[in-house]
Amino acid sequence: MIRVRRPHILAFAFLVFCGSLQLHAQQQVHGLVIDKVSRQPMPFVSITVKGSTFGTVSNQNGEFTLNLDKINKSDSVVFQYLGYEAIKIKSNQLKAGMVLEIKEKRVSLKEIDIVANPMSAEELIRKAVENRAENYPVIAQKREVFNRSNKASYINAFDLSLKKSDIPEFDKTLIRQMVDSVPRYSRSYSDYLYTLYTIPADSGKTKNKVEGIKNVVLKEQNGGGLDDVKRIITDLFVHKKGDNTFWKYKTGLLSFKESHVKISMAESDSASKKNMSTLYFLNGDLGWDWDFIKTPNHYRYEKKGIMAIGDEEAYVIRFTGKAGGDFQGMIYISTGTFAILRIEYSLKESKKEKGIDLLGISYNEEKDDGLVLYEKDKSGYFLKYSMRSTAMKYGLDRPFEVVRKEKRPILNKTINEAALKLNIQGRQEDTQETLIVFREKSDVEKFKGILEKGAKPERITAYSDSIWKGYSIIEPTRQMKEYRAKIGN
Repeated sequence: MIRVRRPHILAFAFLVFCGSLQLHAQQQVHGLVIDKVSRQPMPFVSITVKGSTFGTVSNQNGEFTLNLDKINKSDSVVFQYLGYEAIKIKSNQLKAGMVLEIKEKRVSLKEIDIVANPMSAEELIRKAVENRAENYPVIAQKREVFNRSNKASYINAFDLSLKKSDIPEFDKTLIRQMVDSVPRYSRSYSDYLYTLYTIPADSGKTKNKVEGIKNVVLKEQNGGGLDDVKRIITDLFVHKKGDNTFWKYKTGLLSFKESHVKISMAESDSASKKNMSTLYFLNGDLGWDWDFIKTPNHYRYEKKGIMAIGDEEAYVIRFTGKAGGDFQGMIYISTGTFAILRIEYSLKESKKEKGIDLLGISYNEEKDDGLVLYEKDKSGYFLKYSMRSTAMKYGLDRPFEVVRKEKRPILNKTINEAALKLNIQGRQEDTQETLIVFREKSDVEKFKGILEKGAKPERITAYSDSIWKGYSIIEPTRQMKEYRAKIGN
């Protein structure tokens, strides 16, 4: 199950009180959800306006933000969480800085005639897959999507040495500049709010279009001699019109043509704009690519009872990877429709201990955790929220050669070459969150009239409540709010 740290509830209430003596003009409410008994924060609580698909979820610290602009005063906002009693509150009763307490709802196995459905855990998984098309219909719809990306990179060791070179520009001065210019640590947060239009296509696939609403990027900017390095490398490796030479790259016995290698020293303007096609894919939406569902023979499944999720009861199934299965976790399957309502997974411990360490190349997964939540309406079940968090260590300790050759009819002639030794050891972290703020049915004709457009990145150095004022999003965690991007060295 998910573990969280206990927040400083009084500190939270005090900070919100000081910053929100009255609601914003947009009626944006910040609050906190806790367990009534343990006083622990409740992460990923579903918060929805009753009778609609509009809503949000609490973050990993139990904090939430909800915009009331599109909500009537008579509407009820429903807070619900796995195994807990749902709370319904009139929207005009929501107050800035409020702390909501929710309590467990225990479902006795005697309440449901489990004997009448003696399916094994494996059979319930198969039943969920068999009923997938019916439970999760592919329809024309319009969705407001909030995506948050949190990335960090650490370089623990970096050494690049020049063994020999007759390439004039490729000297020890350039190598030293390259080493000095590479940041040893970087972190970035990216929030992207957009409208995603989807219509069914052939073979169960979809066609998609995106209209960007707002894009906020918090990223460290590192100085040094990177600009000079970029100019030299670009002049050296990017061919000019009419150039009759090409580059070849070698490491040990392996060699690569220049068409297989992309030279990139800095983020380009086009790369800084999130590729809209990547916004089409919502983890857990259509592609059930998890091996604990696709390859059940690699896993051991066990029924653990029944729990309440909103207005439904769900079979609780624990899974553990056998040989070939890398994950462990829980799957919650509706007792009535056999729809999957929730998935929690993490990399099993034995997988973390394994890795690759061969010919100077090392790679080891330290973390791969995920959570997927679905919600139900009259049409079926749809994705509400998904999260995936990964971490990995890597290393590369190998010799490299860069060779410039002249194209000739019979045998290409070597013009220049350089030999280097690279040793880099580092770690990367990546967390992706997706929230469906609201969704509604659409149609093909409306889809045809949509012109795709992105949202220009708004670069910031620190979070503040004003940045997402007037929107319902995933509330930034305290760690994110306290983060300040470092500018320069």
